[in-house]
Amino acid sequence: MKVIKRDGRTIDFDRAKIQTAIEKANKEVRGKEKATKEEIDEIISYIEDLGKKRMLVEDIQDVIEEKLMELDKYELAKKYIVYRYTRALVRKSNTTDINCEERKAALLEQMQSTFAKEEEVADCLTVLRSICKQMVQDGFGQPTAFEIETVMAFMLFEKWNVDIAIVECGLGGRMDATNFLINPFLCLFTSIGIDHMGILGNTKEEIAKEKFGIIKKNTTVVSLKQDFSLKLLEQICKEQDAKLYLCDTKQIINKVFCLNHNTFSYLGEKYVLEQNGVYQTENAALAIHAAKILEKKGMHRITIPSIQKALEESFWYGRFELLLKKPCMIVDGAHNEDGALRLKESLEMYFPEEKCIFIVGMFRDKTYDKVLEIMLPYAKRLYTVSTKGKRKLDAKELASHAAALNQDLSIQSCDSIQQAVREAKKEADKNRRREKSSCAVGLVQLFDLQDVLIKTGR
Repeated sequence: MKVIKRDGRTIDFDRAKIQTAIEKANKEVRGKEKATKEEIDEIISYIEDLGKKRMLVEDIQDVIEEKLMELDKYELAKKYIVYRYTRALVRKSNTTDINCEERKAALLEQMQSTFAKEEEVADCLTVLRSICKQMVQDGFGQPTAFEIETVMAFMLFEKWNVDIAIVECGLGGRMDATNFLINPFLCLFTSIGIDHMGILGNTKEEIAKEKFGIIKKNTTVVSLKQDFSLKLLEQICKEQDAKLYLCDTKQIINKVFCLNHNTFSYLGEKYVLEQNGVYQTENAALAIHAAKILEKKGMHRITIPSIQKALEESFWYGRFELLLKKPCMIVDGAHNEDGALRLKESLEMYFPEEKCIFIVGMFRDKTYDKVLEIMLPYAKRLYTVSTKGKRKLDAKELASHAAALNQDLSIQSCDSIQQAVREAKKEADKNRRREKSSCAVGLVQLFDLQDVLIKTGR
């Protein structure tokens, strides 16, 4: 069998390369998650037994991921995907530069130091524990987990001597734990929808007012242009002597949407996004606007090519993310009416006139009836899963709500995400063989997105 590489070259199929890749991922897992030599051989033999004369290297990697998941090696599959992604980044950095090896090493080191180390977290929590205890003794309330995590993050930022910290509000803005920053370099606002009504307000205008609470004196504000909140935003910026820049989405043109390769033009330049979702072009335009302002503020290493490269390599897990190609499996964290409408837009764009298999799990305090009402017309089958914690919603109860909205739809409540993924994948494979087309599987998993990503091998 011949293997077609990403650069178009054709090479002979090599068992040893697959074995090496899986074994490298194998070293990062323990116990039952490890694949035995026999299991690795079975996977390689399965690929050989497909009897294909040629295969794309990406398709071979997809098969490996699927087979690892079928063996219940979800953590191993996750590590293999990270290994695969790391190799892709190394290839991107590969040039004829004499410092190529140094650049590769720096890239790998940077990826491996993405998250705080356990020892660093432990050191921070040791300090914060005594502070929290003293606060309670002094009559203050016990800080929330998010407040503790926020302070811990800034302790680490100081330790790491970060140049720029991108800080996302946890909830709203005005009363959010992150809003102790006195002089932010930039304040950014993406699209504003209705969510967390019990805390932020019942209308978009009330919610916008809470979000605009992060605007400080003499700062710079960059926002998507939204007509319903524009007057309020202009008023607050005037009161705070803040300079306002508006990102007009009408200037985003030449949009072409294709899974993992989306293109658009903004302010005269062309950009490529691997990140899927119709709405991501808006987020990208906002980022472009912000980056250009940073360049004007003295960050002269920011250029159009560097912005283009950054956008092409950027990725956000769980936002219309392609997990598998065959069958096509998408995960999206839409959890309110606005998110569902954006998900609906993306489904219509990427899968026109095609119905999907959905796995849905939602919190009880979310507008799940509204989300179901928007999404069910696009479903050919629905699997529900239970959420966890105080806000949990049982799979059977969610299924009954869905049945009330669409009595003709085939609905099954599942005991676990793992079961739901297996059932959905089995159904998608069956449909693909019968209809000779790929079937998108929408994962709208809202209570623990990480759980979904791990259990699907991501």
